[in-house]
Amino acid sequence: PVAVMMTARGCNRKCIFCFQIDKKRKSGIRFRSVENVLEEIELCLSQGYREIKFIDDTLAADYDRAMRIAGEIKRRKLNFTWFASACVNQVDEPLLKAFKEAGCWAILFGAESGVQKNLNAVRKGITLEQTRRAVKAAKEAGLTVCTPFLFGIPGETFEEGLRTIEFACELDPDIANFHAITPFPGTELYDDLDKYGTMSQDLTDFTYQGAAFVPHTMTREQIAELRQTAFKRFYSRPGYLLKRVLSLRNINDAKAAAKGIRSLLWLWVRKGVFSRNDKQGL
Repeated sequence: PVAVMMTARGCNRKCIFCFQIDKKRKSGIRFRSVENVLEEIELCLSQGYREIKFIDDTLAADYDRAMRIAGEIKRRKLNFTWFASACVNQVDEPLLKAFKEAGCWAILFGAESGVQKNLNAVRKGITLEQTRRAVKAAKEAGLTVCTPFLFGIPGETFEEGLRTIEFACELDPDIANFHAITPFPGTELYDDLDKYGTMSQDLTDFTYQGAAFVPHTMTREQIAELRQTAFKRFYSRPGYLLKRVLSLRNINDAKAAAKGIRSLLWLWVRKGVFSRNDKQGL
């Protein structure tokens, strides 16, 4: 069983698409104490949970605090696995190794784009090189690395979207996901919509398959094409497929791999999986 925990609320980033930032464009975090976090972890373990998903926007927002949490988990010999998210410019090799030694098995980094201009456009506050370093350090620490990417960023072109796909393949994380950026009410992207692009009135565009927002520099069809191309290219690489086969540990891993192969074949056989004309999904 998996428990869900939040050790802090809020985010100290200023991304224009994030609902954690208030209407005055302020960002901030309210942290729970390390002792309070450890008490809840021990409570979860006493109730039979053996894995915890930390849903903080970035567990490493306070570096020293994150290191102390990992250190206390290890010192108290708490036997559980966990995964979390972190910003690439807030982690380094020592912290990621401490996470691993404390039972962390996976880390999610919001890579978002392979074009620096587009990272700047959404005020992500990171560089491509920081993403490269964080992914490399996490791999060396023995962590499973997940990196989501966005298409349809304001000002992004189709050609830049292709560069993001190339960047994802270069990073070679264990899991990559490719989303269409969506404006949430209260975000700068939503409030200044006319400045950045247009939003669909078709509710089906707000599903995982759809593209609710289209920047002035791209079409909805191009966003759909980029997403399908990204999944096909990333997950069809021979080296990636071999790595996944060699990493299978049990029957559950094999079942998950079989499901992934089925989805991959669907992407190759069926055109327009992410278009308005295909609502069946993967």
